[in-house]
Amino acid sequence: MGVDQSAPTDERPAHEVRITRPFYLGRTEVTVGQWKQFVADTGFVTGAERNGFAYTLMITNGNAIGIPEPRASWKNPMPQQAFALTDDLPVAQVSWEEAEAFCGHFGFRLPTEAEWERACRAGGNTKYWWGEDPASGTGKGNLWDRSLAEELPSSEAFPFDDGHAFLAPVGSYAANAFGLCDMLGNVWEWCEDWYDAKFFREEGATQPDPVNRTPGKERVARGGSWSSGMNHCGCSHRGKSEPGYRNDRTGFRVAWTP
Repeated sequence: MGVDQSAPTDERPAHEVRITRPFYLGRTEVTVGQWKQFVADTGFVTGAERNGFAYTLMITNGNAIGIPEPRASWKNPMPQQAFALTDDLPVAQVSWEEAEAFCGHFGFRLPTEAEWERACRAGGNTKYWWGEDPASGTGKGNLWDRSLAEELPSSEAFPFDDGHAFLAPVGSYAANAFGLCDMLGNVWEWCEDWYDAKFFREEGATQPDPVNRTPGKERVARGGSWSSGMNHCGCSHRGKSEPGYRNDRTGFRVAWTP
């Protein structure tokens, strides 16, 4: 896990992690259609629906800011954008707490941060699962690409057009060596762990099956999203948000222990 050079300090150092239990990971991120089934089974109502708002990314005058949008929820994750919400899109606008509820209903769980990185790397040891060159990611993920860079110029944009400006149907891009799709890009994926910048430099660097269960302010999210550039969606990049937070860039993937 992690890296040794030119990366945020919470990704350092590169270190070996021992995972002792087998686990399965969803081939794709949880979809809108699967979330609909959960709602039909349970009558579940999300915080965005109860509170009447969720956060969306607004691009204005060359700047991107997260704003509270009163129309936004998993049913309409990006009200300011005109696109159809189909069942094969990844569900977004769900908090960590809501992802946990889904997992509990179907007998799944969220992956630990260590499991997620192992699955993303798929036996490799490079910045991206496809290698070190960001340009080689064409056809492999829904990322901050040239089309988004036309609205929001950035030196972090990937040097290709991935065909989707915002959310893309799951499985639209090539899978990694473990057969997992969208491990980088599309939506951020919640993990089980509480976020601690020092965790993998201290106890998490030596214990088997590491998972940070010490309560903190934020939970870990991994993998980047459709709005993530070259430095924010590598295999070792660590995102974080408060467990009740929801936006149009965050969803999840299930894990299961046999």
